[in-house]
This record gives sequence, structure tokens and C-alpha cells, in this order.
Amino acid sequence: MEDSIQSDDSNMKLGASLGMGLAYAGCRRSDIRDILAVVINDENLPVEVSATAALSLGLNFVGSKDEDSINILLSSIMAFGPETLKKDMARFYGVALGLLFLGEGSEAETLIETLESVEHPIGVYSKIVVETCSQIGRGNVLKI
Repeated sequence: MEDSIQSDDSNMKLGASLGMGLAYAGCRRSDIRDILAVVINDENLPVEVSATAALSLGLNFVGSKDEDSINILLSSIMAFGPETLKKDMARFYGVALGLLFLGEGSEAETLIETLESVEHPIGVYSKIVVETCSQIGRGNVLKI
């Protein structure tokens, strides 16, 4: 799969990164994070490829609050321009952040405060997703 993710073909990268996310969901493998980080932070790739890799990163580290993964995702949200972030697929960055805090409750507060500083509407969307995902399985129905 690593050969496919290093391919020059964007569709191959997209498929390989999605496959990695599904194959290693919940494994918390740092080698997978390192491979996906290259795709996520590549501003020359279409946002569909980068966002799919971000989702796969969230799946790999679901519920872990992994700081390296959080930094990778936040730096991408901050680095990409408004034209990139307004595309529908860019929402996967917020979903990936939400997956990292799945069921973690109030431990997501620092990230939520950080997302409030993002000027693009993707920051508000990501904040809502993180707030919701962090409360899943905690029994606080009113908060969700």
C-alpha cells in the first residue's frame, strides 16, 4: 500500500489512503501516521486526496487524542486557503479531529478553543463535530 500512496496518480493515492484508514482503524500505528501525514500536508494534491488521508488518520487513531495527529490536522486546516477549505470534502478534516476525541468528553476542550480561532467556517464546523464526537457514549444526550 505504501507504494500506491507514493504514486503520482491522485486517484491511486486517494484509494491507498482510504484503504489504510479502513485496514488499520483503531490500531494507532505511528508508521501509518507518518505515511498519511505526507499526503495530508501536500498542498499540491487535490483536497479530496488530502481530506481522505485525514479521515484515515482519524480512523487509525480513533479515541486516542494523539497530539501528533491533532497537530498534523490543525496545521493543514491553517495552511490551506479559503478556496480549498470551502470544498465539501474539506469537512473530513473536522471529522478526523472528531474521531480523535470520540467518547473523550471534556478532554476536547483545548482543541475546541483552538478551533474557535480558525477564521474560516470550517473551524465552526470542526468545533461542532469535535464537541459532538467527544460526548458520544458518555450518556449526556442533552449535550449531543
